[in-house]
Amino acid sequence: MVKTQKKAPTPRQVSTAKGIAKRRRVPLPDSILEDGVACKQYIDFYQQTLPPTEDQLELLAELEDKTEIITPYDVAERGYLTFLMCCSMEHIVSLIENPCFIFEGAPDEQVPTKPMLRYAEVLAEEQGLIVPARVTREKDACHAFISFCKVHQPPTNKMIESVHHYLKILHLESRDLILRSKDATRLWLAILRRLHEFRQGVGSEPPKRKY
Repeated sequence: MVKTQKKAPTPRQVSTAKGIAKRRRVPLPDSILEDGVACKQYIDFYQQTLPPTEDQLELLAELEDKTEIITPYDVAERGYLTFLMCCSMEHIVSLIENPCFIFEGAPDEQVPTKPMLRYAEVLAEEQGLIVPARVTREKDACHAFISFCKVHQPPTNKMIESVHHYLKILHLESRDLILRSKDATRLWLAILRRLHEFRQGVGSEPPKRKY
């Protein structure tokens, strides 16, 4: 009988599993790094069950104060989802604290590349902004403007529809503030999808082997 060769985990899965093992301060068995199914099971279980650290909870509370966003209980009780929630709210804080583009950097003799300038123009047009003169002449200013626009870039309609879909399924509410930022919305959507999986039973059973 020919044995079916096990499919190896993806590099992202390996990186995630190693991060979990580091957090747990337990060596990661070679079998987890060789078997994609076992690796996924390991990740699912510990992303479902590992609680947040005190540092994560402190940061979450600080960000909640700044954004007035309340984190759902079953998000805040899981370390992985708490991490994503903090990342999402950090984008919101950046949006709140930087409502207008202001660049006070020193004059830069380097000019932006054509692709940089074109990207800046596309982002500006998308958000109804005028590209400042310094942005067209100075590379540092152009880079700063692109970063500003990305912070304020709105989510797509499809992303918003997906968020509302999961909110309805999970019986949760969300502040519209999260939906003002594409990056914040992307992370919020990842949280909702994962939370839905957990409520469906993903990660509820420990790995077949005790790691």
